[in-house]
Amino acid sequence: ASVSIEGEPPVLARPATAVTVSGVQLSWMPRDSWVRYVSSAVGPNDGVVPGGGATGVESTVSPCPDRPSSSSASLVYTVNFPARESWYDPLSGEAGIYGSGNIAFRWAAHGINLTAAAPEIEIDGASSRAIFRFSGSGGTPYPNQRVALESLEAAGRPTVSNEGKTLTYSLMRGRLTADGEKVFAGFYTAPGDNEF
Repeated sequence: ASVSIEGEPPVLARPATAVTVSGVQLSWMPRDSWVRYVSSAVGPNDGVVPGGGATGVESTVSPCPDRPSSSSASLVYTVNFPARESWYDPLSGEAGIYGSGNIAFRWAAHGINLTAAAPEIEIDGASSRAIFRFSGSGGTPYPNQRVALESLEAAGRPTVSNEGKTLTYSLMRGRLTADGEKVFAGFYTAPGDNEF
C-alpha cells in the first residue's frame, strides 16, 4: 500500500517588510494518547525517537494534553527542534518559523515506522499551520515529502514581552488537515478525533 498526496504545500511567502528573527525556540507536543501508544512498544529502536539534533523532553504528563491518562510513566511528550533561519513581519503579523531535526514514531511489531522532520510553522491568522517532511513504511506508508499536517489555533497569540522584542505563540492547538489524516492512516479523523 502507498499514500499519495498531490504535490507539496507552497512555502509561505516572506513579505518585503519581514525581519529575520533570532533566539527561536520550536517545540511540538504530539497527541499524548499517540505518544503513550507508540511508547508502549518494547522492541529495539521502538518508541518516540528524536534524531538529527532534535531532542525529546520526558515528563509524566503532556504540557498540551488531549487524552489525559492516569499513567505516571515518563515519556517524550515534547520535542524541541533546532532552529533554522526564520522571519516575522511586524506589519501583517505573519511569520515563518523553521526547524531542523526529526522525530520518529516506531513500533515494528505493529508496522509503525513514521518520521516527521524539518518542521515549518506558518503564522498566518486563521490559515496558520504546521508543515513537516514525512516519510513512512510498513503499516504507515508515506512518501518522503512535505505535508501540511495540522491547522494551528493562533487566535489570541502571541504574547509580547521583553519590551516588544519577544513574541511567544504558546500551546497552539493543532488539528490534522485532510492530508495530515492520511499520514496517520486515517486513524484520527475530523471532526471529533483529529486533534494532534
